[in-house]
Amino acid sequence: MPTPQTTDTPFIPFSQWDVDGIEQELGLRYTRLHPTLVEWTSAMPDISTGQREMLLELRSILFDNVDAWNEEELKMKFISHILWIAQLDQTRYKGFLERPLRARLGNVEVGGTVDYMVATGKMNPKEPFFFLHEYKRSRGRDNDPLGQLLVAMLAARELNSITEPMYGCYVVGREWFFIVIDGDAYSTSDAYIATRDDIFLIVGFFQAMKRRIDAHFEKRDAEKIQ
Repeated sequence: MPTPQTTDTPFIPFSQWDVDGIEQELGLRYTRLHPTLVEWTSAMPDISTGQREMLLELRSILFDNVDAWNEEELKMKFISHILWIAQLDQTRYKGFLERPLRARLGNVEVGGTVDYMVATGKMNPKEPFFFLHEYKRSRGRDNDPLGQLLVAMLAARELNSITEPMYGCYVVGREWFFIVIDGDAYSTSDAYIATRDDIFLIVGFFQAMKRRIDAHFEKRDAEKIQ
């Protein structure tokens, strides 16, 4: 992604943003059950027998260890396997981990490190499609994973002049929340619990995201032919 030139504009890192600040300073507003989110989280999983067995084993491992793991252990021993099953690394796009991102939003510059994003690019991410933010501890006054995810998504949208809805997810231990930003509205799902049968739905949502990205490229290719 392009990096803006530094200015005298005040800089606020992703880690210092919360939902209240984003709504007040950046004009984003909460919308309950946004149609785009409802459509996304209505997707049903397409899981093979082998994948089901793997997910059952992962679910058991998570149940036994989620309260003991730190953030890096949760990423490596669980989240990475979910992303692998969803097959989000393809020829024209792939997942990028721990990449810096910085942009100007209104009167402030924001920036930080994105845990995981699906984007075009070979060495560095370019056009983004999906964001994931992982936070081990419970949400509280001093740690707002939703706020940090939203501001990262807004920064990527600004840098890439994206007009289509943005998709994301944040993970707090066993709980997974799915997010959509559309214009100045954002919407969040209820928690999906990965130590329950929700684990299959979680994979299904990633599969739906892959189909959406593939459709994006198919549409672009068709427009080039015309």
